[in-house]
Amino acid sequence: MSKRETKDANHLAYLKATLSEGKGKVKPFAGVGLPVKVVHFKDLPPALTIYSISLPKGLGKGDDLTMDVLAVFTHALQPFLEKINQANIQLLLYQESAQFLSPYVVKIQSFTVKLSDARIESYTKLENAKLQGSKLKYGPYENRPPLSYLPIDIHFENNQPFAI
Repeated sequence: MSKRETKDANHLAYLKATLSEGKGKVKPFAGVGLPVKVVHFKDLPPALTIYSISLPKGLGKGDDLTMDVLAVFTHALQPFLEKINQANIQLLLYQESAQFLSPYVVKIQSFTVKLSDARIESYTKLENAKLQGSKLKYGPYENRPPLSYLPIDIHFENNQPFAI
Protein backbone atom coordinates (compact mmCIF):
# COMPACT_ATOMS: atom_id res chain seq x y z
CA MET A 1 0.00 0.00 0.00
CA SER A 2 1.33 3.39 -0.89
CA LYS A 3 1.12 6.35 1.44
CA ARG A 4 -1.34 7.88 -1.01
CA GLU A 5 -3.72 4.91 -0.70
CA THR A 6 -3.83 4.96 3.10
CA LYS A 7 -3.97 8.69 3.93
CA ASP A 8 -7.69 9.22 3.48
CA ALA A 9 -8.97 7.87 6.81
CA ASN A 10 -6.79 10.36 8.68
CA HIS A 11 -8.43 13.24 6.82
CA LEU A 12 -12.04 12.02 6.67
CA ALA A 13 -14.26 14.69 8.22
CA TYR A 14 -17.71 13.44 7.16
CA LEU A 15 -19.09 10.25 5.63
CA LYS A 16 -22.70 9.67 4.59
CA ALA A 17 -24.27 6.91 2.51
CA THR A 18 -27.82 7.06 1.14
CA LEU A 19 -29.84 4.83 -1.13
CA SER A 20 -31.12 6.19 -4.43
CA GLU A 21 -34.30 5.12 -6.16
CA GLY A 22 -33.79 4.17 -9.79
CA LYS A 23 -30.78 5.10 -11.86
CA GLY A 24 -29.24 8.34 -13.02
CA LYS A 25 -29.98 11.77 -11.63
CA VAL A 26 -32.43 11.10 -8.83
CA LYS A 27 -32.66 12.42 -5.31
CA PRO A 28 -31.17 10.28 -2.56
CA PHE A 29 -33.71 8.07 -0.81
CA ALA A 30 -35.32 10.44 1.73
CA GLY A 31 -31.85 11.89 2.43
CA VAL A 32 -31.58 9.64 5.49
CA GLY A 33 -28.08 8.37 6.08
CA LEU A 34 -27.47 4.65 6.47
CA PRO A 35 -25.53 3.40 9.51
CA VAL A 36 -21.76 3.45 8.87
CA LYS A 37 -19.06 1.87 11.06
CA VAL A 38 -15.38 0.92 10.85
CA VAL A 39 -14.67 -2.78 10.27
CA HIS A 40 -11.47 -4.80 10.15
CA PHE A 41 -10.77 -7.52 7.61
CA LYS A 42 -8.21 -10.15 8.51
CA ASP A 43 -6.68 -10.36 5.02
CA LEU A 44 -6.32 -6.61 4.36
CA PRO A 45 -3.33 -4.43 5.24
CA PRO A 46 -3.80 -2.87 8.70
CA ALA A 47 -3.09 0.59 7.24
CA LEU A 48 -6.43 0.47 5.38
CA THR A 49 -9.56 1.72 7.10
CA ILE A 50 -12.70 0.01 5.77
CA TYR A 51 -16.22 1.23 6.53
CA SER A 52 -19.30 -0.97 6.60
CA ILE A 53 -22.64 0.45 5.49
CA SER A 54 -25.74 -1.31 6.86
CA LEU A 55 -28.65 -1.67 4.48
CA PRO A 56 -32.27 -1.42 5.66
CA LYS A 57 -32.95 -4.91 4.24
CA GLY A 58 -30.91 -7.68 2.67
CA LEU A 59 -30.45 -8.09 -1.05
CA GLY A 60 -31.67 -11.22 -2.78
CA LYS A 61 -29.59 -13.10 -5.30
CA GLY A 62 -29.30 -11.02 -8.47
CA ASP A 63 -30.68 -7.88 -6.79
CA ASP A 64 -28.76 -4.63 -6.94
CA LEU A 65 -29.05 -1.13 -5.56
CA THR A 66 -27.72 2.34 -6.17
CA MET A 67 -25.95 3.98 -3.26
CA ASP A 68 -24.60 7.53 -3.03
CA VAL A 69 -21.59 7.98 -0.77
CA LEU A 70 -20.55 11.48 0.26
CA ALA A 71 -17.07 11.72 1.77
CA VAL A 72 -15.65 15.07 2.86
CA PHE A 73 -11.93 15.31 3.57
CA THR A 74 -9.84 17.98 5.28
CA HIS A 75 -6.19 18.70 4.56
CA ALA A 76 -6.52 17.10 1.13
CA LEU A 77 -5.29 20.09 -0.89
CA GLN A 78 -1.65 21.01 -1.34
CA PRO A 79 -0.52 24.45 -2.49
CA PHE A 80 1.44 23.89 -5.67
CA LEU A 81 3.74 25.85 -5.85
CA GLU A 82 4.11 26.12 -2.09
CA LYS A 83 5.40 29.71 -2.19
CA ILE A 84 4.20 32.39 -4.58
CA ASN A 85 4.29 36.16 -4.88
CA GLN A 86 1.16 38.06 -3.99
CA ALA A 87 0.55 38.87 -7.66
CA ASN A 88 0.66 35.19 -8.71
CA ILE A 89 -2.38 32.96 -8.94
CA GLN A 90 -2.75 30.25 -6.29
CA LEU A 91 -2.65 26.74 -7.69
CA LEU A 92 -3.63 23.67 -5.71
CA LEU A 93 -2.96 19.98 -6.19
CA TYR A 94 -5.53 17.34 -5.26
CA GLN A 95 -4.42 13.70 -5.34
CA GLU A 96 -6.91 10.87 -4.97
CA SER A 97 -8.20 7.68 -6.55
CA ALA A 98 -10.90 7.77 -9.21
CA GLN A 99 -12.44 4.78 -7.42
CA PHE A 100 -13.59 4.26 -3.86
CA LEU A 101 -11.50 1.50 -2.34
CA SER A 102 -13.75 -1.51 -1.69
CA PRO A 103 -12.92 -5.03 -0.48
CA TYR A 104 -15.64 -6.29 -2.85
CA VAL A 105 -16.22 -6.48 -6.58
CA VAL A 106 -17.99 -3.27 -7.62
CA LYS A 107 -20.55 -3.51 -10.42
CA ILE A 108 -20.51 0.18 -11.36
CA GLN A 109 -18.93 3.26 -9.79
CA SER A 110 -18.36 6.94 -10.57
CA PHE A 111 -16.31 9.60 -8.78
CA THR A 112 -17.04 13.34 -9.01
CA VAL A 113 -14.87 16.24 -7.83
CA LYS A 114 -16.47 19.67 -7.51
CA LEU A 115 -13.84 22.40 -7.58
CA SER A 116 -14.15 26.01 -6.43
CA ASP A 117 -13.16 27.32 -9.88
CA ALA A 118 -13.37 26.08 -13.46
CA ARG A 119 -9.76 27.04 -14.25
CA ILE A 120 -7.97 23.71 -14.28
CA GLU A 121 -4.28 23.60 -15.18
CA SER A 122 -4.20 19.83 -15.66
CA TYR A 123 -5.88 16.63 -14.56
CA THR A 124 -5.34 12.92 -15.03
CA LYS A 125 -7.15 11.90 -18.19
CA LEU A 126 -8.54 8.42 -17.74
CA GLU A 127 -11.11 6.55 -19.77
CA ASN A 128 -14.56 8.01 -19.02
CA ALA A 129 -13.17 11.25 -17.54
CA LYS A 130 -15.40 14.24 -18.29
CA LEU A 131 -14.80 17.88 -17.39
CA GLN A 132 -17.79 20.25 -17.28
CA GLY A 133 -17.02 23.69 -15.88
CA SER A 134 -15.72 23.20 -12.34
CA LYS A 135 -17.00 19.60 -12.08
CA LEU A 136 -14.76 16.68 -13.03
CA LYS A 137 -16.36 13.24 -13.27
CA TYR A 138 -14.49 9.95 -13.54
CA GLY A 139 -16.52 6.95 -14.62
CA PRO A 140 -18.69 5.10 -14.70
CA TYR A 141 -16.29 2.19 -14.26
CA GLU A 142 -17.84 -1.24 -14.39
CA ASN A 143 -17.03 -4.63 -12.83
CA ARG A 144 -14.07 -3.42 -10.79
CA PRO A 145 -12.12 -6.02 -8.79
CA PRO A 146 -11.65 -5.66 -5.02
CA LEU A 147 -9.28 -2.88 -3.91
CA SER A 148 -9.19 -1.26 -7.35
CA TYR A 149 -7.16 1.93 -7.31
CA LEU A 150 -6.81 4.53 -10.09
CA PRO A 151 -4.58 7.43 -8.94
CA ILE A 152 -5.53 10.88 -10.20
CA ASP A 153 -4.00 14.34 -9.88
CA ILE A 154 -5.96 17.55 -10.36
CA HIS A 155 -3.99 20.80 -10.56
CA PHE A 156 -6.31 23.80 -10.45
CA GLU A 157 -6.53 27.50 -9.70
CA ASN A 158 -8.07 28.62 -6.44
CA ASN A 159 -8.44 32.22 -5.34
CA GLN A 160 -10.62 31.43 -2.33
CA PRO A 161 -9.28 31.09 1.23
CA PHE A 162 -8.78 27.51 2.37
CA ALA A 163 -7.28 25.62 5.28
CA ILE A 164 -4.27 23.46 4.50
